[in-house]
Amino acid sequence: MKLSRLNPNDSGGLGASLIWKGTVLFLLILFLFPLTSLSQELEWELRSSSHLAPQGENYYDVYRLFDGQMGTAWVEGGSGGGFGEFITLRLIAIAGNVENYIYLKGFEINNGYCKDRETWIKNGRVKKIRIYLNGKGIYNGNLEDTMREQRISLGRHLVKIDDVIKIEIRGVYPGSKYEDTAISELVPIYSFTQ
Repeated sequence: MKLSRLNPNDSGGLGASLIWKGTVLFLLILFLFPLTSLSQELEWELRSSSHLAPQGENYYDVYRLFDGQMGTAWVEGGSGGGFGEFITLRLIAIAGNVENYIYLKGFEINNGYCKDRETWIKNGRVKKIRIYLNGKGIYNGNLEDTMREQRISLGRHLVKIDDVIKIEIRGVYPGSKYEDTAISELVPIYSFTQ
């Protein structure tokens, strides 16, 4: 878009006015929609019920869920295709928020081992999932059998320092080759305000 001044001798004019209005609109949008993903603002303690042992240079621990890489994954290491396996996230620090709590709104998830289509098909994916906050169930539902990112909406749940979120596998889409069930990425969606 090209901006031109109505009066070429005017030093502020329409261009300055439009820039100022655009800046105010941007700040207003940030204030009204303070939705945030997992970032340096939060610190979590991560655990899993199990994980597949490393194979060569491939590691499958729970930290792979939060590395931003589709070529890595948490792969459970239990028997039975992953049913009942889980991860936990304990909130241990919040930078820049004196209130020491967040409102958890959901998760973005990449279901399966999303390294490539062949790897995704060979490994199991989560079909049914249950989410708990401090032992209380807050979500019970199905995930799609797709490599695309999916969103799990939870409404709004107050999460304070030391609160624990547990995500449990309750059903699986079996892999064509391996019994292991994998998740490539998991991103909490939260805000600091209701």
